[in-house]
Amino acid sequence: MKRLGSMLCVRARHGSRSKTTAMILACLTIFGAVRILAQVRRDFYSVRVVSGSFSNALEYYAANRAPATFDQWKKKYNFPSRMSGEALDAYRRRAGIAVYYNRNELGLGRELGCSRFIDSGPNGKAMTGVACFVTNYGQRFENPASALSDAIAGVNPADIDAYVYAPVSTRAPTVVPGLSPLSYSINFIVYDGSGKLVPYSNLDFTGRRAVPQICTNCHGGTYDPRDKLVIGGTFTPINPSILSFSTVAGYTFDAQAGRIAALNAITSLGATCPPGVDCPGH
Repeated sequence: MKRLGSMLCVRARHGSRSKTTAMILACLTIFGAVRILAQVRRDFYSVRVVSGSFSNALEYYAANRAPATFDQWKKKYNFPSRMSGEALDAYRRRAGIAVYYNRNELGLGRELGCSRFIDSGPNGKAMTGVACFVTNYGQRFENPASALSDAIAGVNPADIDAYVYAPVSTRAPTVVPGLSPLSYSINFIVYDGSGKLVPYSNLDFTGRRAVPQICTNCHGGTYDPRDKLVIGGTFTPINPSILSFSTVAGYTFDAQAGRIAALNAITSLGATCPPGVDCPGH
């Protein structure tokens, strides 16, 4: 479309006055449409339609026994602890944590880590579960230099979005029985920057919105308030093509490529974005 607009503009210079006027108007219309479409794409990713209330989110947390703090969550789901005296960079390398800036959907710096754990139920059955967290950084949206700098330094975290695939311990739905555990075993939790459980996340310019609906905007699925479960939620693989990486040593894409591949391999054990579907990429 942009190329067509350029052709019209060139031709408009060589016609009669009336034709020139008409061609210029067409040219401006096409270029205007291109700019509008670009803005629509930006707006689509910057404003998320969310239902639900904070009180509903607290009921959801209670029904699914969400840990009260992020430290408790990490311990429950087998994340390695940072050792005394261990540098942050060294811990991230050991724990396989990646740091980047999400420029396409969120305009935030992000720190992503994932872990496998043994998920067991009262009947003795056990399967591999997957837990991931992503810490959001950015004192305002779409401020890449500051947000990525904060993410690398691990300072001024906005909040921490956590999600868990627990195929054995997650309660089976009663309203829609017979579903595969893959369909209902991903649930979402948010902690504030200090690690305290909160019923909301702030991921765009409209402010705080309730969990889990703010999460299902990107991770898919539908919240069932009767069973207090998300049906059809997914893990989203890391898509480096829509992310930005630092030039700081240890935080370039090349330095983190192995970690990113490992993180995507871990999340493949859970329900991931279906093939052929254009899912957001963290």
